[in-house]
Amino acid sequence: MRKEKMKCVKCDEWAEETGVVVDGFKMRAWKCSECGEEYLNPEDAEKALILNKYKKGIKVKVGALGDSTIVRIPKELAHALGLTKGKEVEIKSKDAKHIEVVL
Repeated sequence: MRKEKMKCVKCDEWAEETGVVVDGFKMRAWKCSECGEEYLNPEDAEKALILNKYKKGIKVKVGALGDSTIVRIPKELAHALGLTKGKEVEIKSKDAKHIEVVL
């Protein structure tokens, strides 16, 4: 895989592609070897912001579709998780008040 480079806006040197972990999210980034400035990949940063937004939980409506009960997932969260129509996920009952969806 080809490593991408970008110019550091602080010192105008080349920043090398690397990986960083921010709030538990692995992100692609660039780090300047001269001044140490780091630049996050904008797509990864946006995804992390969306996932972080939903970490605390939100209230959603339960609906019905035919004979099935459905739980609606907000569009931006589904997109950040890579959920698309037809994709299979695993649902686990944790206890009487919690379920877990495993991608």
